[in-house]
Amino acid sequence: HEINNPLGGMLMAIDTLKYHSDSDPRTMKTVALIERGLTQIRDTVGGLLVEARAKSRELTVHDIEDVRTLVMPQARSKALHLDWRNTIEDGARLPAPLIRQIMINLLLNAIQAAAPRGEVGCVVGITDDILNLSVTNDGKSMTDDQIMHLFEPFSPLSEGGHGLGLWVTYQIVHQLGGEIRADREPERMRFSVAIPIGSDT
Repeated sequence: HEINNPLGGMLMAIDTLKYHSDSDPRTMKTVALIERGLTQIRDTVGGLLVEARAKSRELTVHDIEDVRTLVMPQARSKALHLDWRNTIEDGARLPAPLIRQIMINLLLNAIQAAAPRGEVGCVVGITDDILNLSVTNDGKSMTDDQIMHLFEPFSPLSEGGHGLGLWVTYQIVHQLGGEIRADREPERMRFSVAIPIGSDT
């Protein structure tokens, strides 16, 4: 209730603004971005509380591009180069709020870990009915033991925040029947996610 009640009020305010507003297209585009973000928070919280697959709208290209818009301020604050590669053109039969949350969590973690003026990479696409996501950063490397405990709740190895971002991501990925892994590569860390398309939405 502490989360859902304020969210409900904000979503109602957005609906009122859309219904009564004669705003320009740029303003309405921003309003739509806010609405999708609030809906994402509501659906993600609901999905985690019931520990079941979220029944929500399907992923669209707009959701993918929203993620880039949402993380760019953090990337700019560290003067990072964001290497963004999205080959999804028509969306996918996957719950949009949860896929957005996975991407945002991994990208914010990568931005926190990246070296100043470094690079964060994001590659997302679909192959053989599998959504594939790869997020990389050029920050400090991790040992095998650190990687083993990376997805545990309140892990001190999570970059910044409260140590729950990667754990929540792990829970969502497995809730959707997918897999997530972290790999140490020369001069960078890579997080890879594979989720089968066709999960109940």
